[in-house]
Amino acid sequence: MPQVQPSRERILASARRLFHERGYTAVGVADICAKAGVVKGSFYHFFPSKEDLLDAVLRKNWSGLAQALAAFEQDPGPARGKIQFFFDRIIEHARMMHTHSGSIYGCNIGVMASELAATQDADAGRFRAVFEQWRAVLQRWVEAGVADGSISSDVRPAPAAAALLASIQGMSVLGRSFNDADMLAEIADLAMAQV
Repeated sequence: MPQVQPSRERILASARRLFHERGYTAVGVADICAKAGVVKGSFYHFFPSKEDLLDAVLRKNWSGLAQALAAFEQDPGPARGKIQFFFDRIIEHARMMHTHSGSIYGCNIGVMASELAATQDADAGRFRAVFEQWRAVLQRWVEAGVADGSISSDVRPAPAAAALLASIQGMSVLGRSFNDADMLAEIADLAMAQV
């Protein structure tokens, strides 16, 4: 007999998917409860508010991405290859989303940041913290690439990392808007040409 996922995890998984596909403001607590197969009382038992759920979703999304970035970081090859591999995974994921759903939803962190960061200082701060961590990882990779010779010594690591992150998030917005993975691949190629 299959094991049933605990209610909290079903709520969290349902919210992650719905926020990614439809956006935070377009999804109500009732939508999340229906998808998770729970009653509102269960929702509020685990998450006192929708904003508390947003915090949990953002932590879960960043945790998954941070684990992937850490795994890429362990690769012993040239640092520039890590950056290329990361872009390749973005394109692969976009193609997979399009194949399975007919849509490219973009970055699950970037989608929420685009929607919410301008609404409240607390929202802007929570997303800024995630993006600062992500940019720091990219900066380490660029610094390592300069050190190992896979990236030109003319490249300044801090602005290059910010530009790479901007390219990744731009790919997210354009992927969602144009629903075209080939366009994302072209953007990734142009971003890689800068490092």
